[in-house]
Amino acid sequence: IADSEDSKPMLASLVQSGDQQTEAIAINDFIFMAKDISNAYLVNTDEGDVMINTGFVASAERNKAVFKPVRTGPLKAIILTQAHADHFGGVPEFLEPGTKIIAERRFSDTCGYFTMLDAYLRRRSGKLWTGTIKRRDIMVPKVVPDIIVDGEYSFESGGRTFQVISTPGGEAPDSVVRTD
Repeated sequence: IADSEDSKPMLASLVQSGDQQTEAIAINDFIFMAKDISNAYLVNTDEGDVMINTGFVASAERNKAVFKPVRTGPLKAIILTQAHADHFGGVPEFLEPGTKIIAERRFSDTCGYFTMLDAYLRRRSGKLWTGTIKRRDIMVPKVVPDIIVDGEYSFESGGRTFQVISTPGGEAPDSVVRTD
């Protein structure tokens, strides 16, 4: 269903809401958000930063620029909440030496499934995303987790404890939630 104003899918304005974002949105004094198809979050700690998702491939450079002024040190970890490209597409842009990628144990299998169906999914989803996503030359990166979550995984960084919990069957078979 299209929005009569500009004949784009109704979700287009939501998906594109971060396109003009130039500053991170402060959730509180240590968590910041970059709006994206799936938002990316940066958590500051006394020892560096932790990200929850990195956003879509086409938004990675913008997301990195939005977070740059609020970075407090090295990127210790990237927590990926699921194997959809709008959650992990920006990983190559953010990855630093020593950054650990944390994902649910089914992450790589789910990525493989989407890779196998890529040609089909591109044709089908093109109908939804045409006119919404500006870049067509998008290559989904191959992301290999360093830390696999099977049930629950906790870690500490700079006085903050992060608890990553496997929640398969959420939006994807490899979903996780994070608490801190």
